[in-house]
Amino acid sequence: CEAHHIIPWQHGGETNINNAALLCSRHHSLLHHTDWSMQLIQGTPFFTAPYLLDPSETPRRNTYHHGLPRPNYPTLRGQGWN
Repeated sequence: CEAHHIIPWQHGGETNINNAALLCSRHHSLLHHTDWSMQLIQGTPFFTAPYLLDPSETPRRNTYHHGLPRPNYPTLRGQGWN
């Protein structure tokens, strides 16, 4: 994985999790050298293809990976935990 600044640091983009995503080398290069773009929507990376590939320029996301399931921890309220 390679860290990608959504707004490049040389254009004022900060180096933090709200302005970054981890990408494989191929897709990181694609964003830097083509007209593909990327944005975070509620913390999820969405990618927009160039007009010639998608005239609607609809943001899309990777739906193959859905993240890890959330653990089902027991409720600890009233036991000193909030």
